[in-house]
Amino acid sequence: ERVYLTPKQITKMKGFGSRNSFGGYLSNSSVYNCLTASYAVDGGNSMKFIRNGRISALSPVECERLQGFPDGWTARASTNQRYKTLGNAVTTVVIAEIIRKVEFSKPRRNAA
Repeated sequence: ERVYLTPKQITKMKGFGSRNSFGGYLSNSSVYNCLTASYAVDGGNSMKFIRNGRISALSPVECERLQGFPDGWTARASTNQRYKTLGNAVTTVVIAEIIRKVEFSKPRRNAA
């Protein structure tokens, strides 16, 4: 329930694709903006979307999944700290793929 915006929060939003000082972006796209350290349900840097007919943000567990961490990885922290931690995290599967690409692109040395 905490990922859904309240009626007061909704009245401060300006609509799809608009930027405002309270609710962030309301997206009708299937492409999501990046997570930031300032991501929050009511934060101006967080994209919102329609879920079950209501305006919603991502939950901390959904953010954990997007970053490649197990569910509950940040559960001991406050909700705000969870969003901050996950927004500052590096997506592990992306880094693994970058390392794999770098390893395969290195020139091979001949053993003499």
